[in-house]
Amino acid sequence: MLRQVYLNSVNHSRTHSKTLNSRPCSTNKDMVMTTQLLKTKDAALILGLSKAFLERDRWAGAKVPFIKIGDRAVRYRLEDLHAYIESRTRKSTSDTGKR
Repeated sequence: MLRQVYLNSVNHSRTHSKTLNSRPCSTNKDMVMTTQLLKTKDAALILGLSKAFLERDRWAGAKVPFIKIGDRAVRYRLEDLHAYIESRTRKSTSDTGKR
C-alpha cells in the first residue's frame, strides 16, 4: 500500500508542471542534466510526512536534504528523497542503521 502511494505521488509530480520544476543545467553543450525540483508539500507527500515536519526538519538541522533558492524558496530534489528513503530502510526494529 505504501509503495503504491509513493509511486502514485511520483507519477502525480511528473504530470503536474505547476508543482514540479524541471530545470536544465548545462555546463557543456553536449551534456544537459535535468533536475526535478519539488515543493515542500510534494516532497512531504512522497515521504508520507507532513509539510510541517519538513519545515521543522529544516529548522532543526535538515536530515532530509533540501535546496534553498533565493531568500524564501525551498525545493527538494527527487533523487535526494529517494536516497533519504534508502538510508532510512531497516531490516528489523532493533536495527539502528549504525555500523
